[in-house]
Amino acid sequence: MKFETIVAPTITELFENQIQKAILSGQLAIGEKLPTEQELANNMNVSKSIVHIGIKNLERQGFVRIVPRHGIYVANYPEEGNIDTLMALLKVNDGTLDQNNITSLLTARQGVEGIQIKLMAENHTDEEIAELRRLLDNIKAAAFREPRPDPDEVAEELFKFHRYITRSNNNTVTPMIFNAFHDVIVVYWAQWVRKVSPEVLFQTEEIMADYIEQGKGDAASDLLYQTMTKYLGEEADSHIMNR
Repeated sequence: MKFETIVAPTITELFENQIQKAILSGQLAIGEKLPTEQELANNMNVSKSIVHIGIKNLERQGFVRIVPRHGIYVANYPEEGNIDTLMALLKVNDGTLDQNNITSLLTARQGVEGIQIKLMAENHTDEEIAELRRLLDNIKAAAFREPRPDPDEVAEELFKFHRYITRSNNNTVTPMIFNAFHDVIVVYWAQWVRKVSPEVLFQTEEIMADYIEQGKGDAASDLLYQTMTKYLGEEADSHIMNR
């Protein structure tokens, strides 16, 4: 069994988490003005320096706006947020996103990767296919690991396989975009591995590699879409059952 290092959150992180949860729950509404840093420090029994650093971090994460000489306001994070906002959303909710955010994330991934799959199918080299097969072998090794597969390992190998696809045609930007979603995507792939047989996931990726090698870009892109749609369907059912 693999044990993970236990790391206690700092006071600043605890402060940020409390404000984030208040915003995400609607206790603090978008556009609402927060108390001053001194008032927050007094109410939460922490130093003003902790509050100041935490507010700066929350601003960077897209949760608040600091208006000079006016105060601190809850930002419109769904419209004005960034990748730091997404990462914070994942952490503050203990590794889960709500159904709307999951759908939005996977839709964005389809937009990034779907086009690159078609381009790779149309213009791949023998060397690229060989590398794709090597990455596929890594997925297979992780999926069939004895005595049992590690979902996190399988998820990481899946990520590397799909990230390589985004590099097709020497595109240097899409892999960086894909990397930005790494932590979120890997968490949900690991969840998917726990729900579905890792062997089935490997077989799906094997079919996708075959489609790409055969020049069937539309079929490969459709397979990606179908896989994500199936995941979203099961996640939606799970959310309904857990209400």
